[in-house]
Parts: sequence; structure tokens; C-alpha cells
Amino acid sequence: MRFLFRKVLIFCCLAIWPAIAEAACEKTVGWAWNEYKPYSYRSANGEVVGLDADLTRAILEQVGCQYAVQEIPAKRALKMLETGEIDLVAAASVTPEREAYGYFSAPYRSERIVMFIRRDDTTAAAIKGLHDALSAHLRVAAGNGGSYGKEYDTLRGELKAADLLTLNASLEQRLQLLAGHRVDIVVEDEVAGASTARDLGLAANLQVVGAPLSDQPVRLLLSRKSVSPALVSSIDQAIKTLQATPTYAAILARHSTLNQ
Repeated sequence: MRFLFRKVLIFCCLAIWPAIAEAACEKTVGWAWNEYKPYSYRSANGEVVGLDADLTRAILEQVGCQYAVQEIPAKRALKMLETGEIDLVAAASVTPEREAYGYFSAPYRSERIVMFIRRDDTTAAAIKGLHDALSAHLRVAAGNGGSYGKEYDTLRGELKAADLLTLNASLEQRLQLLAGHRVDIVVEDEVAGASTARDLGLAANLQVVGAPLSDQPVRLLLSRKSVSPALVSSIDQAIKTLQATPTYAAILARHSTLNQ
């Protein structure tokens, strides 16, 4: 592999391989990541952690692959993956451009947009979606310029016209507005919302209501220049196997549950 690993972090936990991963991996996988809490970030001891980091590590260990990680900005990482300088990035959405230079794995998790409400709000607890919120004149907060699913995109204008929509760039502020009874619903990515609520000490007072407003698959992206189709197939099987295990459920719960 042509990638020159500088300042590479090899995780000590690789010293012991899962028993299921008996077949040797064809190579050490070069995995690029970037700081994006709560999906991938450095813990206090320097380990790369987060929902996508933990799941990617578990998938590679399931296959039996050693791996080396390097922090690289997202746009640069995609360019390096295109040339084969790195092998893998996580949390990738399918686009025709990326399909030209990369293999997409099977989905390894879902990205869900949900509605956070206060636990003591019986009116909000009864809603099934944003149509119900509009009918009940509930106040909704969301991020500036973001798309939060088809229902949100359809009703955004009506919510705004009814003076029921608050938009800003700070998830922390939106959750504080919710806790302070300034809004009734925060529309947000499930993992980001839960993680931020826990950091703010608000999680115990919040809950998720209704069905997800959006539920999109998230995949690994692997370089066509440096990764074989056989390894991609092994990764797909590893994802399927891992998803049936308590380990997988525990990783999801650790990052997406309000109360831990």
C-alpha cells in the first residue's frame, strides 16, 4: 500500500482477535477519520471513539483485519481514498461520484432524525409526527438550513408562517430552549441529540416521541484502488454477523440512548 502512515495510532486492543475472525485479512487497512463528535473523536486517553469509530473498529475486528488510523480532513480523505493512499472512511452516503472510485459496504447503521420533547409534556407525548405538532400548535426548533426528512421539509413553511419554528445554529441552545419551556420539540439527529443532552445534563428530562422523521442507511466507503472485492464481501458479511450480536446493540445503545 502506498499510503505513508505518519503519526498512526494502532489500537492496543488489536493484540487479541475475536475468535470468530479466524481467516487472515489480506492487508492492514488504512482508515481515515476526522473529528466529528459524537461519531468520531479522541477520548481523554487519546483513543479514537464515537459511534462510527466504535462500529468501524468492531466490523474490522469481526473480519480479522489489523488497521491503522490517521486523522485526515473529510474532503482530503476522499481524495486520498480515490487514489488508493488510504483504504477506508466511515459514515459515507452513496453518490455516483463516489461509486466511481469506491466500494460501498452494506449499511452498518441508520442515521435517524427524531423529535425530542420534555418528559413532562403530555401534549407533545401524544403526537405521532410534525403534522400533529402543527395541529396542536407546538413550537418546534431545528438547525439553520438543514433537511430533517420529508415531513419536515414539507411542513417547514407552514410551521414558520404559524410562528411555530425556531431556527438556529446551536444544538446546545435548542436543547436548552426545550428544557426551559421556550420550545416544545427539537428535531435532531438521534445520536447528536442524545449525546449533547447528556453533556448538558438534560437527558433525564427529555424523551424521543413518534416515529423517526428520516431513517437513512450509513455505509463504509472503501477504495477501488487499494481494496479487493473479496475484502468488501468479507466486510459485508461481518456487518451482517455483527448486527445480530449483543455487542452491536450495546454500541448503538451507548451512543443513542438519552439515559445511561
